Amino acid sequence: MKKYDSRRDFDGQARLVLLASIAAGVGALSTLTADLLLHAIRFFTNLFFFQKLSTAFTSPAAHTLGAWVIAVPVLGGLIVGLIARYGSEAIRGHGIPEAIEAIMFKKSTMSPKVAVLKPLASGIAIGSGGPFGAEGPIIMTGGAVGSLIAQHFHLSAAERKALLVAGATAGMTAVFGTPIAAVLLAVELLLFELRPRSLAPVAVACAVAGFLRPLLIESGPLFPLHTAVLPPSALLSCLIAGVLSGALAWCLSTALYRVEDGFHKLPLHCMWWPALGGMMRAPVMAVVFAFELTHDVNALLPVLATATVAYGFTVITMHRSILTEKIARRGHHVYREYGIDPMERHSVAEVMTTSVDSIDADALIADVMHTHFHAQARHRMYPVLRDGALVGMLDRQGLNSKPDALRVSDLSGVNVPIVALADETCRALATRLAVHGIGRLPVVTDMETRRLIGIVSHSDLMKTALGLHAEELERQTVRKVRFLGRARADVG
Repeated sequence: MKKYDSRRDFDGQARLVLLASIAAGVGALSTLTADLLLHAIRFFTNLFFFQKLSTAFTSPAAHTLGAWVIAVPVLGGLIVGLIARYGSEAIRGHGIPEAIEAIMFKKSTMSPKVAVLKPLASGIAIGSGGPFGAEGPIIMTGGAVGSLIAQHFHLSAAERKALLVAGATAGMTAVFGTPIAAVLLAVELLLFELRPRSLAPVAVACAVAGFLRPLLIESGPLFPLHTAVLPPSALLSCLIAGVLSGALAWCLSTALYRVEDGFHKLPLHCMWWPALGGMMRAPVMAVVFAFELTHDVNALLPVLATATVAYGFTVITMHRSILTEKIARRGHHVYREYGIDPMERHSVAEVMTTSVDSIDADALIADVMHTHFHAQARHRMYPVLRDGALVGMLDRQGLNSKPDALRVSDLSGVNVPIVALADETCRALATRLAVHGIGRLPVVTDMETRRLIGIVSHSDLMKTALGLHAEELERQTVRKVRFLGRARADVG
């Protein structure tokens, strides 16, 4: 059997081809789903505003309903409320927070009801004039498609997550024609990791959706635009626009959730809320999304400056984004910063204890009880050696009711084959400790000789966090700026 190396650049990717192949099918089905969603929006727009059965694009501004048009969004909202009440509560909300919640807390499983009812409810809500867009609905619906397909395969929760996100981003690609922005949305908001296992399926699904979009929906940018090259003086305008956009995002998020809190206080079921009524922090995705929507190269720089300032403003002023706030209100914390796991950066050899108390395999049980398992004993378990090679681990329970004349090697419970290697990562070892439910492992040179060189425990693994703590919090001035006169005096 080929030895697994925990210190390679990427984790084991043996199933990468399988996931990418499934993702290609997910991308195709999500594109069809996106096409159905757009047809549903156009159908209900014609039905509500013009009372005709058609999927042709027609602007609702051309209606002839007069003042009765006010009742159209109310009627649409009431229908959506009924669908949520008697169909599935999961269709309520924007769509992206629900997708994040399924990824983080539901093992990336979504129900078939969501795949059917979410596009239906979204078509009714948007088609009846509701102030909504197709981004959230298609992400949730495409995610449901990916999740449902994944549930029919023998996959882990992490692999299902990759396919759920692949479906969500493929749907976004099909609706908006923005495959690169969709991949970045996955990285910045949905995947919570950056691994080939998850990135490759997402990219494949978006590529498939991008190629199929011209055949089913339309080709070219959704909002073609051309702007002149902006002078350097325009940077100030971008900075001001960024601050104002960040402030507006804060106002919108605050107002939205205060209104939602008000609805929760009403003595009515949530199915009636839509009849009464009617921002996410992902700057890189926002910049590329704007470019792919318009194909306007000249707008890239000002959009980058504006989005970055707005991003910084909201990071400083808002504890959570408009998307993660809803998840937080359900009792879940979503951490949005990425970093390399400190346990992946350190080997077992760096943290193990090299001074190890051991027991000779030929020792008598009476002697071992006296020297290692007395009342003031330092440890509860000790490695057993024969000529420096590890035989197993022994604790007090293994000696209970055993004759004093027996030798340690005569005990049947000594042979414990679970060990650690010095060149393994601390993350690989931590996983092994958790899987087997043990607190420490002996460290050997190799699996053949099994020569003991140390022992590692939970507390040893926690040492890896100290380096990260120092990097983040310990500040120092490495080089000091010297005045010219002082520098000359030092030279002289």
